[in-house]
Amino acid sequence: GALIVSMTRSVSDLLTVYVLAREAGLLVVNESGELACELPVVPLFETIDDLQASPGLLKAFLQYPITLASLKRHKEKCEEPWLVQQVMVGYSDSNKDGGILASQYNLFRAQTDLVAMAKEAGVRLRFFHGKGGSISRGAGPMQHFLSSLPCGTVEGGMRVTEQGETIYQKYSNPKNAAYNIELTTASTAAAVILPQHVAPVETDASVLKWLSDKSIKAYRALVEHPDFIPFWSSVTPIDVLERSKIGSRPARRTGKRSLEDLRAIPWVFGWAQARFSLTAWYGVGSALTALQTEKPDDFKWLQGQMGSTCVLRYVLMNVDQALAMADENMMELYASLVTDEKIRATMMGIIMEELKKTRAAVLAVFGKTFAEMRPLHHMSSSVRSYLLEDLHRTQVHWLKEFRQLCARGEEETEQGHSVLTALLMSVNAIAGALRVTG
Repeated sequence: GALIVSMTRSVSDLLTVYVLAREAGLLVVNESGELACELPVVPLFETIDDLQASPGLLKAFLQYPITLASLKRHKEKCEEPWLVQQVMVGYSDSNKDGGILASQYNLFRAQTDLVAMAKEAGVRLRFFHGKGGSISRGAGPMQHFLSSLPCGTVEGGMRVTEQGETIYQKYSNPKNAAYNIELTTASTAAAVILPQHVAPVETDASVLKWLSDKSIKAYRALVEHPDFIPFWSSVTPIDVLERSKIGSRPARRTGKRSLEDLRAIPWVFGWAQARFSLTAWYGVGSALTALQTEKPDDFKWLQGQMGSTCVLRYVLMNVDQALAMADENMMELYASLVTDEKIRATMMGIIMEELKKTRAAVLAVFGKTFAEMRPLHHMSSSVRSYLLEDLHRTQVHWLKEFRQLCARGEEETEQGHSVLTALLMSVNAIAGALRVTG
């Protein structure tokens, strides 16, 4: 298998793997007398800054003789028709950095620039899409995801992650598994073959970038607000998620109590539990409203693109689905967990205003409501919301009691363990009903 370097930020991060490979006996000398590594070394670009720096970093990495010798070695071993460098791109941390529009733009831009750079170097790229099970972490209908990828980015093949609950939903029985495998295979073939015969849908990157810049400004204004951290810590069950034992990694990278140190999964999971789904829509309303006001011609162009397969349609369809999951009544219920009335009023005012703005702007783009475009999905969401109300109220009740116990230093008592167990059961139940974790 490949050696994937998480949070790749410099060429030395990748070259260090060759040093470790030498110590492990994984370097060989090829017929030309060059050193080559038996295992592929794969960069993983996760944050917005890393995505923006990725073309230059990979270009420098491909210029090292050991890198090219290793690619030739893998080409021979795997009987590939060309040199292939695998590159993993992350959807989670870029979303946590700047919101969904900025994340999707920078992923689109990075893939486009990486492919152009690799062609100059005589290498094809095989993108490994590190998608999660939620919209905030890259989830969405596979066929629409593949058709929205930049032209030429599937030529070297493709890899994609499937999260635990997604595997269960898609492959738990033979018929579902066969359908999803066929869908993925056909969509991948279409992404490779169609551009050779049909002019690809042109995505106006300048509009996408403009929307990205506006949305990230609104998103960063929220998460950098002085009252945001205490609000978020109270309104979501993040303290419960951090005590759960359901992940392969701890909730925080180093243990610091900061947003930057928090991993993307609990960040998304917490907002989903509280029915905000904020990570999948915040900032979109501000960006679209500004486009409609300041660039009406571009807004009309955007409306016309909603019948195509462009990346903007794919992103906004997913945003519309996330808006269907956001429940204002439940949001107000969880907001009651914030004991400081001033903080609660300030932050809920900001969030509710953006939610209202986003609902109106997305409706203006599509010209139809979510219920009109996807009636079955809307009905399913409505039924789930109604049936989940009592469960959400129970979770909020236990959260209040658990936090009172923690404030008295009694979380390790028998009562504390009992309440935490009840909370973890409520988290599991809500996640199962919504079919969304992190």
